[in-house]
Amino acid sequence: MLITLAGPYYRIEFRYQPHLVEAVKQLPGKRWEPVSKCWLVPAGNRMEVERFAYKYGFKWGGVKTEEQVNFVIPPMPELTSELPALKLAPFHYQAQGIAYNLLHRRTIVGDKPGLGKTAQAIATIVAAGAYPCIVVCPSALKINWQREWGMWTGRQRALILNDSVRRTFPQFW
Repeated sequence: MLITLAGPYYRIEFRYQPHLVEAVKQLPGKRWEPVSKCWLVPAGNRMEVERFAYKYGFKWGGVKTEEQVNFVIPPMPELTSELPALKLAPFHYQAQGIAYNLLHRRTIVGDKPGLGKTAQAIATIVAAGAYPCIVVCPSALKINWQREWGMWTGRQRALILNDSVRRTFPQFW
């Protein structure tokens, strides 16, 4: 019981079971392919095929294409100089992320949780001298950002804009 994308069609393959045949017949645009003994459904009907797959426990296969496509991922840049004013040394992958951020400027760090996205962002800001800097984050993370800022930079201080400093907001504007 497998569904794969083959060009403009989804190929639905399974051993004959009358209830599955009746279910496939309800899919829009379906047609039986007697040579390969599978059902073909136009790729534009993805939502219906996904519902069908979920309901009947089908597995999704890879994309079948006529030719193999090889993608080349360029190597990550290396940090060429020492990061100024950092108390802690970043891991190698973090240093590569910092170098990438400095090279491309407008980036999003999409690492998994716990890998040091905050540290990479702080190190990038410090290395680029991008001050003043405003970090927009959920309220629950404000204190974490302030703590991380102090941990990584040491002497530089982060100010949290909340109700206690509301009267000074125009100063930062």
